[in-house]
Amino acid sequence: MKKQLFLFLLPLVLFSCTKEQDFNFYRYEIYGSTDDYEVTFKDKDQNVNELKDVGDCTLYEFSSSEKVNVYFSAQSVVDGIVVICLYKNGERIACEYTDGAENRIVIDGIY
Repeated sequence: MKKQLFLFLLPLVLFSCTKEQDFNFYRYEIYGSTDDYEVTFKDKDQNVNELKDVGDCTLYEFSSSEKVNVYFSAQSVVDGIVVICLYKNGERIACEYTDGAENRIVIDGIY
């Protein structure tokens, strides 16, 4: 009986000790009233990317098993509203907006 119980419990113990690595899914979005933005952001590898003539879109998506150092900024080229949002696992965790040309907005931090 003890041998049968041991053989039954052994796989349970082995598989319960193996933890699957959790991944977080991140998404940067930009939208507003002008559809003409200048954007700077860090990618998954912490490289800085600068883009011009960006329209409303999901700008960048990536996954990570650790928290990430996020930098995401934007400004409108002409007078208008700009909104940038950071999503983590589908949930909006940061959002900034501005109304006016040349006003830069920033999301910066560890998420």
